[in-house]
Amino acid sequence: MYTSSNSHNEKKYKFYWGYKNIILTDVISGIPIAEITTTTEIAESSMVIDFLKKVNPWFSLNETYFIGDKAYDTKYIHNFIRYDLDGHAFIPLSPCSSKEKKMLSDSNAISKARYAQG
Repeated sequence: MYTSSNSHNEKKYKFYWGYKNIILTDVISGIPIAEITTTTEIAESSMVIDFLKKVNPWFSLNETYFIGDKAYDTKYIHNFIRYDLDGHAFIPLSPCSSKEKKMLSDSNAISKARYAQG
């Protein structure tokens, strides 16, 4: 990324290149298992399931613990890891995927099960 202005207050940017690597890593040893490079306009969430499906036949991901950032917080990814890989996903919630919570008069949030939280 290269800024198009010398002004510190201006938020305009020019992108001269944009690639990202998605790396599947063994958390204990830190050794990379597989890697894919894409251009930045492709969302990680749109390709991670296909990536995991391609890796799984030669490196078993069954019963895996998947740790990812909030870019992977989608229903499809959570369900794939849970039901197809029999694993557990540790992904922070994305503020974009969470809806505004309904509040009671005493400022406690109402959970999806309709119980007051807090």
